[in-house]
Amino acid sequence: DKESFKKKNSWHLRDLLVVDGKDENKDTAELDLTFERVYKWTASSAPDKNSFVQILWRLSCHYLPKQKPQFVNVPRQLLLKQDSLRNCSDTANNTGLDGSTSPDAPSLDGSLAGDYSAVSVREQRDLQLLMTQCSSAVSNAEAFAQQLAQDLSLLDGANIHSMMASEAQVEALLSMIDAALEEAGKIEGKLDSYDSILLHVKDTIHKMADKTKCIEQSNENNTKLLEELQQVIYELELPIAQEQLLRSAELSNSELLPSIVEAAAALQAVLSAPLPPHLHYMQAVKDQKKKFEKLRARFCQLVSRHLNNLFIHLGNDPGLVPPASNVAAVGGMSNTLPYGSSGAGRVCLPRHSCVHTELEPYTP
Repeated sequence: DKESFKKKNSWHLRDLLVVDGKDENKDTAELDLTFERVYKWTASSAPDKNSFVQILWRLSCHYLPKQKPQFVNVPRQLLLKQDSLRNCSDTANNTGLDGSTSPDAPSLDGSLAGDYSAVSVREQRDLQLLMTQCSSAVSNAEAFAQQLAQDLSLLDGANIHSMMASEAQVEALLSMIDAALEEAGKIEGKLDSYDSILLHVKDTIHKMADKTKCIEQSNENNTKLLEELQQVIYELELPIAQEQLLRSAELSNSELLPSIVEAAAALQAVLSAPLPPHLHYMQAVKDQKKKFEKLRARFCQLVSRHLNNLFIHLGNDPGLVPPASNVAAVGGMSNTLPYGSSGAGRVCLPRHSCVHTELEPYTP
């Protein structure tokens, strides 16, 4: 049926952005409405289009006073005057508590419903109670109006007292809020001071940890250094008594000879001590080594001189034996001379046993 229509799409008024009437000076049935995109419409006639645009304008003035869509290419006579628009904006929020439209709101035809505000449910109930109490004087309009004025004055007084009491309570509440803010400020200041203290404690703990680590490292280094020093001292230490024996080196004294040999072995152990290579660069180690090298050189000279003298002394032995002796000692063994040889002033090889006895203490 051409006269029946079916709703296909719907939009909210607040989503309408632009209303384009196509031509302000020419009557046309075409119309463009811009929502998320532009929709082109064609009314059945130009008056129908103008009525539709006027209704959109009035509804926008009432419900969207600050976010009205933009009307372009629309005749000015279709839009309300500036003062009517201001009245529409002033009364845009006049809606009842129950969701009903205020009588001051403009209707679709532009007329105002009245110069009064709708009463709430509580006011209706109070008014009905008042009319019930004054039912006997309803016929007397003057008495009824007087009663209303009296009740109104009582209500005004009650409202004033309520406002004054509320003002005192508000002042008390504000003072309590100020006190709470002051206490909160004090607490915040204390928290800031505690935070700074904790930050200082944190820094102190970090410093103490670093110092503790340094102390532990220092103790470990000192322990290792002490061990190295003890090793150096133990390896490069020669008793003073043995040092004096090596300096004097009385090799002719048979009683001191074992002690001198022992001191020489100790000196050799000190000079060949297995020290780490880096310790040889220490001045103290160099001085000690130099001292013992000099002592060894001196002792070697004394031993060399003594052995040289001893070899000379033993080499000067003539090897003569008594005349009655018929025996010659050769290498510690007795040999009988041939029969019939002369026995007086007889020359024979010296005994090696005495030389061996003299040189045996010097064996390593």
